[in-house]
Amino acid sequence: MNELDEALQLVPGDVVMTPDGPSEFYFVTGESISGTGIFRAEDPRVITYVDQQVRSALPGLHLQDHKKGVDLLGTQGVVLTWEGLNNAGKPIEGRAYIVVTKGFALSLSGVSLKGLISRRTPSLEKIFTSFVIGQGQIDPALTGTWHKHATASLANPDRIYETAWSAAQSVSEEKAQLTFYPDGQWHRINTSHMVVGAGGVWLEDKGKDEYRGRWNADGKKLFMLYQDNTWEEFFYKIVMTDSGLELRTSVGKMAVIWRR
Repeated sequence: MNELDEALQLVPGDVVMTPDGPSEFYFVTGESISGTGIFRAEDPRVITYVDQQVRSALPGLHLQDHKKGVDLLGTQGVVLTWEGLNNAGKPIEGRAYIVVTKGFALSLSGVSLKGLISRRTPSLEKIFTSFVIGQGQIDPALTGTWHKHATASLANPDRIYETAWSAAQSVSEEKAQLTFYPDGQWHRINTSHMVVGAGGVWLEDKGKDEYRGRWNADGKKLFMLYQDNTWEEFFYKIVMTDSGLELRTSVGKMAVIWRR
């Protein structure tokens, strides 16, 4: 990160340098909107202002029609894209993530040679989301303690063609306790216990880990911020079953069920 007069410049560690300089640029900026009557990022005045700022630096860029809304915690952001040519006649692209929060319009913008911004999308989206983490909603339905319990075992009862060593056996148990507090704090305890044996030799391993942080949730998305300022993002829903309440979290195709 480089601190400029009116912005923060973010520099990827693997940025490619060209004879004309870096192949991509990224900036974080903020503008006060106090007293303007602007309350949302998709306000036409916000879009016009950002477009003017981009084109004043790179006149060859043209704002595209396909703007995209982004659901954030308690608010709505917008993503704008530009395409065009730089001063050397090479194809370039631009993108801006904008959110209005607490009296400011915050933006994360990037300009690169054609095709480079797309590979940064996961990182850009994570940085953009961080603009609102810590001031999002707290879903009261999540507060309390949830439990996850899993066991696994491995055994080969057919000893005819097996030696004492190849017929190994193992059993493992993993437990997790996750507590969401009403003040936005969370605490997780993971414990594990594994026993492995073969040839009359048995080994046992026990482990315990604890994690803490802050959380935000809006009924659909759950953000868990760790003490080292990293975080995880989940889709979630709470379901009443015959066995009681279940908290079902998912990331992509992977899902986890917690029970109260």
